[in-house]
Amino acid sequence: MILSTVGSVISGGVGFAWLLLFLLGYSLAVACLLWNAQSRKNQSIWRRAGFFILGWTGFVSVGTFIIIQGLIMGAGHSTGNISATDILVPGAGIIRKEPSFTLAGRLNTAADYMHMHPESRVILTGGLADGQLASEAQVMAWYLEDHGIEPNRIILEEESSNTLENITYSMTLIKQTENRELDEVLIITSDYHLLRTQMIARRAGLKAAGIRSVSPSGLYKQYAVREFFAIFKSMFFDWPH
Repeated sequence: MILSTVGSVISGGVGFAWLLLFLLGYSLAVACLLWNAQSRKNQSIWRRAGFFILGWTGFVSVGTFIIIQGLIMGAGHSTGNISATDILVPGAGIIRKEPSFTLAGRLNTAADYMHMHPESRVILTGGLADGQLASEAQVMAWYLEDHGIEPNRIILEEESSNTLENITYSMTLIKQTENRELDEVLIITSDYHLLRTQMIARRAGLKAAGIRSVSPSGLYKQYAVREFFAIFKSMFFDWPH
């Protein structure tokens, strides 16, 4: 657990490998404490084993949920070392030619930041879904232009359909169109989504700082619980190609 914490600090933020190492250390620590506690009781080995399995499962499940929710909340309240001029805003659904409530929040945060940092540019990432009239990225661009952001500061990535593709397709786009590597990025996304997006970006080799778009309390609680499961899905299945 100590090693994973130190590793996260040295590497510039929480990554999937460090998180998994921390959770494995936590699980082992719980196992040792419970086994020692059970071994002191005058019970049969099978009874002690049964209580140990139930206790370990309960403590690890609840503890893991609390740890990850704490990390989600911490990422949502931390901006990190913001020095990148490239901003990335992941899509979050559109309604015909208008951004969803969640996506509008991300774009408002991005617009505020870009007005304060005129040297910054933004990569808007999101593809064309079935039944939509325009890609998410294009709708996002129209919204930012209506909020005073110049078109020459906007880059569109219009092929992606999930968070991993938001990151990796944007990296490929910058390399193909500008003949450079996207090494550092400032991610602006919803508070509950920021942790997983940054971890995916770091897995892809990016230095990723973040700014949160604040969600209403009810929405945050709903999606933060969903992100708990999404983080484990990304941990094992979301690998850059």
